[in-house]
Amino acid sequence: MHDYLVIRYGGFVPAIKICTDEHIVIRERLLDGIARGMYLEGGNIKAIVLERRLSEIDRIYTLWHELYHYFASVHKKNESFRASEAHANYFAALSCCPHVDINHIILTIAEDNNVTFEIARLRLQYEGMYQFNLLH
Repeated sequence: MHDYLVIRYGGFVPAIKICTDEHIVIRERLLDGIARGMYLEGGNIKAIVLERRLSEIDRIYTLWHELYHYFASVHKKNESFRASEAHANYFAALSCCPHVDINHIILTIAEDNNVTFEIARLRLQYEGMYQFNLLH
């Protein structure tokens, strides 16, 4: 999915532009610990709701996470909740850190991409640096 977006948008993948192109409304609300964000659709309305109190880094990551859920719904992916969340996390990490040197440590990746250590860890995990199998 990420590769398709890279081709579609000519290398740089802009989350806000994707939302505009796909007619997805972005709103911020106080979610009071329910979630960091959510993708909702009904009728002709598609929306991503983000927790208002997120840091800028977490807001961008969560937007990408929810965009995964949008694309999964468009392509009728039939995944378990656990698999869907794991795929959304990897997609978000890949989108926030599109180019990494797998020889770098988490600290360097986090600093180079202006992301949290958790996002950098997920990005390395995506590349196979970690042996956890979170997708099943």
